[in-house]
Amino acid sequence: MANQVRPGNYAGSIYLNVGHTGLDKPAHARWLERSAVRPVYFVHDLIPLPHPEYCRPGEPQKHLRRMTALLERAVGVIGNSRDTLNELAVFAGLQHSLGMAPTLVAPLGAEMSAANSGPEPTPHLPLPGRPHFVMLGTIAGRKNHLLTLTIGAELARRPSAACPQLVIIGKRGWESEQTVDMFERSEAIRCHVIELSRCHDATLSAYMRGARALLFPSFVEGMACL
Repeated sequence: MANQVRPGNYAGSIYLNVGHTGLDKPAHARWLERSAVRPVYFVHDLIPLPHPEYCRPGEPQKHLRRMTALLERAVGVIGNSRDTLNELAVFAGLQHSLGMAPTLVAPLGAEMSAANSGPEPTPHLPLPGRPHFVMLGTIAGRKNHLLTLTIGAELARRPSAACPQLVIIGKRGWESEQTVDMFERSEAIRCHVIELSRCHDATLSAYMRGARALLFPSFVEGMACL
């Protein structure tokens, strides 16, 4: 931490941290004390605590230390949703000795425009007139891509059904083996699924603008799931 900050007098300044990494490290605590900054943290989710089954071994314990350290030091907390901040408040209450700093909801988002991204590439769009849906995010077990692919395969097997195109945008992540097996082995969905591990902003915008819906069948997210 100290090696990444230019020398100077930061006492009393707001220090904005937008990630979870390293919050539990002793070096982070020492730097905060030495610099006398006022830390404000952005919380993305508390998923490893109530849902350890969707996380790597050791991640729940690490996240417990992170969130505890955050609550002990923060002068303010920003959440990506009210649901995330509500979960943090419940966690703080369970710790008894920890209170909540003032909070603010700041949903993550992006402009659906490529105006400032340079020349727009020609996106690989579905066939003209063919409905398509988009799933956006890392391909991981908790994202439940498998449900959408299973439904797609069932539709594709029905002779009278017009199967829509599914555009999956995201890198393959942890516990994605079953989903990858569907990609690579299912003849039923092969011509109905586009998988993009990397995607230019303009291409992403084109897919999302033309989509019938953005699908999130996740088991859990860092936001309210309906």
